[in-house]
Amino acid sequence: MVDTNAPITLDFYAVFTLLGIAQALFLSLFFLGPGNRDKPFNVLQGGMLVCMALSLVEIFLLYTGYIVNVLFLVDFSEALSLLIAPLFYLSVKSLLRGKISRNEVIAHLVVPILYFLSSLPYLLSSEDVKFNAWVVSYQLNLPLYEFDLPWWWSSPFFRLTLFHTDILVAFFCLYFVMAAWLLVVAFKNRNERLFAPKTQALKTARASAIQFFVLLLIVITVKLLNPNDTGDQFIATCISLSIYFTSFIVVKNSGFFRQVPLTEEGKYKNSNLSADDKKRIADLLSRIMEEGKLFTAGDVSLTKLATEIRTTPHVVSQVINEQFGKGFFEWIGEYRIEESKVLLKQYPNYKIEEIADRVGYSSKSSFNTAFKKITGMTPSQYRQR
Repeated sequence: MVDTNAPITLDFYAVFTLLGIAQALFLSLFFLGPGNRDKPFNVLQGGMLVCMALSLVEIFLLYTGYIVNVLFLVDFSEALSLLIAPLFYLSVKSLLRGKISRNEVIAHLVVPILYFLSSLPYLLSSEDVKFNAWVVSYQLNLPLYEFDLPWWWSSPFFRLTLFHTDILVAFFCLYFVMAAWLLVVAFKNRNERLFAPKTQALKTARASAIQFFVLLLIVITVKLLNPNDTGDQFIATCISLSIYFTSFIVVKNSGFFRQVPLTEEGKYKNSNLSADDKKRIADLLSRIMEEGKLFTAGDVSLTKLATEIRTTPHVVSQVINEQFGKGFFEWIGEYRIEESKVLLKQYPNYKIEEIADRVGYSSKSSFNTAFKKITGMTPSQYRQR
């Protein structure tokens, strides 16, 4: 039997980590909840939050000493921590490239699955083995237990767990570089500036990449300064901060603070649309605009959009007003101008009239007026920048 009198540590790091676990699990319910899990980005973000939460659970147990009561959980989350980087990369890719195929997801799960299989004999080992691993890793002043080396000890494949830190850091670096490359290409294709993106998908992808990069730097720094696992509480604290930042972004971009009071005399006061309905329709409208580019049609209208998503023009008008905070023509105009900015740079030989026609404007003058209103310059001035 193991020594159950190991000291318990409950300090700021432990409490902050525990709060991070609760927040990650709570937030994952929204990403994976009904109405949200139909989008790959939400599923991937939700999965990443669950992996983060379970990794934090293990760090919390090991750091506080509560692990002596559940020794079978020692190192249980190592394979899950290897999922964080692929899920981050795939979530960014889903924003920038659209849908992610099932085969692609499976391909990125190969290494974590192989790692799990290699660590399975260790995970099924006796409590004495787990206790010794914890004591040695955290450099605790506790007596070790003697036991015969298990059959798998001599096999390199079954001892990959000894190199978990190296594999984790390498994985984080690889996937960050891959995600960064996707971002660079996306910004270049959209002709948007890295420090001032206008497209919501680019803003979200950039924020995710920055969070991941900061976490990567912290992991590398802590591991360099602490060859063992004695600095995991710092990593757990930073992961928790990252989770809270994600919560802030989710709340900031929600429609909760744009609700219309019951007493307000608005033109939509008798609407039966729920908040979930509005969000679903807004997401649908954004998708058909970004993927189908309906705004390029010169005759695009509320009726046409309503037919496309099988609802009424009144509902489309309400959702655009309340969810996007714009009128229909302003909303359409912004999509057209963003597309024209890409075309102006991508096709320098095209005449302004051709660009205007491609994005849905019937005349050069109306295009120039709309472009200058939104960007503060004419299309020609923008092209020459």
